[in-house]
Amino acid sequence: MSWQDSKSNSIIERLNNWLSEDKTIFIFLIIFIIFWSHYFYQIKIEFFYGFLSEFVAGGLGVFLAFYLNRIIEKAKNKKLKKNLLQDLREELEEIKGKLTGQGHLLYPDIWRSAISSGQIRLLDSNQVNRLAKVYRKIQGLEYEAKRVRDAAEDLRRMGPLVSDKERRLLHQRWADYSQILNNLEKELYKMIEEVLKEEWWNP
Repeated sequence: MSWQDSKSNSIIERLNNWLSEDKTIFIFLIIFIIFWSHYFYQIKIEFFYGFLSEFVAGGLGVFLAFYLNRIIEKAKNKKLKKNLLQDLREELEEIKGKLTGQGHLLYPDIWRSAISSGQIRLLDSNQVNRLAKVYRKIQGLEYEAKRVRDAAEDLRRMGPLVSDKERRLLHQRWADYSQILNNLEKELYKMIEEVLKEEWWNP
């Protein structure tokens, strides 16, 4: 490659970088070339009109395709959000029905799935904050419920085998854990009732 060719390629490369960095300057450059060619070299401006027509038509097509895709995506996300809220509402209603002081397993699977799959992004910040507080309470309650179940199992399994004093201790442990669980369930029941009153359940 000759020195002139290398220099020419370098100039073209710099020009391409400059144009890619500033599309507005590129548009003004096209307009300048049209009028400069028309007034000084008498090149038929119809050629450039044809070029611009194709350029604008192509750009408009890309814009419309992008805009249509955004509309479709927005409609899809709206439907997904509605379905997610419906599933979460049903899950909270089911969990509320299990708060009987018996230490039932709660299984907040919909919430966990929404987080792991990324669907939680469909909800706005207020919805996420309100629901996160409720589900943190549910998680804490699951731990306390497990303690009650374990204490009840120890009492059932070891009660007949130990002394009266040890049996009373086992029973007292179960009773203490059950009281803690009962208090937490009342708090959670109230939290669920309050969050279910929100207007955003039916977007």
